[in-house]
Amino acid sequence: ENLPPLWVVNTHLSHHFSSAEQRRQARQLLSWIDQIQMESLKSPRPNFVLCGDLNSFPYLPFSSYSIITDDGRWQDLWIQNGQCCYQATIPTHLCGGALGVRIDHIFTLSIDGEPEPECSEIDVLRESPADVLASDHCAVYADVDFVANAGGMMSAPNPPLRN
Repeated sequence: ENLPPLWVVNTHLSHHFSSAEQRRQARQLLSWIDQIQMESLKSPRPNFVLCGDLNSFPYLPFSSYSIITDDGRWQDLWIQNGQCCYQATIPTHLCGGALGVRIDHIFTLSIDGEPEPECSEIDVLRESPADVLASDHCAVYADVDFVANAGGMMSAPNPPLRN
């Protein structure tokens, strides 16, 4: 079976919220991914998952998050299949509750004519004390498949992603 490659791109952007530096980093990242996608002469083209610490809230204007989502091709998996509460990833001592903020994200790229990303689950990992003590951020995980679209392209299910 001719399955497309899957690129999982993990990043950590500037901690300066909504700064020109953070927006520039997000634009450079999207440009780099576009270059990889365009250089792929094979069909189907690669699927992409973009994840990491964007140091940006989903509702913050002029931020790395807004640069990525304003592009129109990137899907925030929380919006696709996340719950509205309990999505805080920082600070870890608040990750068990509804307090805190989400600055760690997982996105998938939607490409016309290629398999469509579908998220069946996304959540913040906080099942044990080790999950919240390992870092100042709680990990985010998602179960994503790239499934057939109208053109009949299909890829195999992918293992859950942990950021």
